Amino acid sequence: MMEVCPFCFGDTMVIAHPVGDGSSIEIIGDLGSSSALVDCGGNDRAIEVLSHASVRGMNEFVLTHPHLDHYSGVTLFPTGKKLSRDVDHVFIPALPLLGSEEITFKFALALFALNFMLGSKTGVAEKDLLDQFVHMNPSGANPKVSLLALGDSFNLSGRQLEVLWPPLRASGILVQSVEEAIGAFENALQVDDMARKARDKVIVAAEEAAKGAASRAGHGDSGAEQPQLSDPVPEDEAKNICEEPGLGFPVDVSDEVKAANEKIRSVANRLSLAFRSLGCFLHLGDLESYELSAVVNNLGKSTHYCSIVAAHHGTHFSARMSALTARTLLVSNGPKRHVIDPGYLKIANMIQETYRQGHCFAFF
Repeated sequence: MMEVCPFCFGDTMVIAHPVGDGSSIEIIGDLGSSSALVDCGGNDRAIEVLSHASVRGMNEFVLTHPHLDHYSGVTLFPTGKKLSRDVDHVFIPALPLLGSEEITFKFALALFALNFMLGSKTGVAEKDLLDQFVHMNPSGANPKVSLLALGDSFNLSGRQLEVLWPPLRASGILVQSVEEAIGAFENALQVDDMARKARDKVIVAAEEAAKGAASRAGHGDSGAEQPQLSDPVPEDEAKNICEEPGLGFPVDVSDEVKAANEKIRSVANRLSLAFRSLGCFLHLGDLESYELSAVVNNLGKSTHYCSIVAAHHGTHFSARMSALTARTLLVSNGPKRHVIDPGYLKIANMIQETYRQGHCFAFF
């Protein structure tokens, strides 16, 4: 078990755990009396991270987005094995209204169907995650679930955190990406029988997801819409690393299904949860450059942070992020994602990478 070093200053410590090419960030607050885990990684080490964090008092879990390299440590947790204490609260990013309820339904349908084809029990990653926590909790209790969107606040380990992304309603370039992903999935349905069967199994779940997004958007503040930025999308945007290491279909599928999956995974990155503790801590999830620009806009004048968790394992950066400064930059990466965008070198006093240093620490 990893030994937790004493606090240097402040009352909160952040640990980036080495989970290969995935991500797992632990927040230990109140001078060591509580712990929360933001993602857990997706390899065998992720199971150890969950177990050890539970020993340290973990009772809250945050899923930044439903990619296996961020959460499959939970779904791979050994049958019959229990955590040391219950996880009683799980935080999940809310699905935005993606232009319209119909577009949102089609996106959810594609996402859930592809998840099902990749081995998800239900197709809905969040449901798989929550069902597994019931089996992992010593008491067998269901965790409370909170959906988070831009403007919400929540508490982890005694720290108040502000949600910076995703919005309640999305528009512009993000919706264009969604429509492209839907088109790719509909092409796959024309040629792939397995995709059609998977689609039929998740229609009800997709309808519920779209209705929920429309309901939340209808009751939300209009200020939660995605900002319309003037920054052009980089030419290499489509080439950004969005695949999950080790992720593959259990059987051979058509090239059309693979192409649809790549586009859907990229959109899931763009809907990732980002949040901050004002002036202390900033977590950028797996956001891509356009959304990172929007997040920086949402920061206002608060651009200096004790610790920043780099976006998408350090591979994604936006020119607008040059306004940020960090005492410590934490990069959760592995051998497939060890090249950090050079923009980060200019905004951080110190960079720690799990690929090179193993466990990485920050304090505030």
